[in-house]
Amino acid sequence: MDCNECFITFVNNLNNTIMKDLKVITEGVKGGSGKSIKVGYTGLFSGGEKLISIDNFQGHGDDYKQREEPIICVFGKDSYDVIFEGTHQQLIQLLKK
Repeated sequence: MDCNECFITFVNNLNNTIMKDLKVITEGVKGGSGKSIKVGYTGLFSGGEKLISIDNFQGHGDDYKQREEPIICVFGKDSYDVIFEGTHQQLIQLLKK
């Protein structure tokens, strides 16, 4: 499986059903059983650089609420270089082109 197929598999496995909780499953570098954490936002980093973020909430203060669909951002060479921002379905459509 090449890198693109791996990423498509990862994205396909994201739980994007409307108004569902966003959960992150982590596993230590030595393996073992994964730990599931309920989050509103998560970022995937490599060497201090942000690669992907997923945000399940929007607004601030009194306007803060759960999104109907999480927003996924894919970053390029740094955290300011956003090469994709959209929903799970939008990302799948882009990757299938």
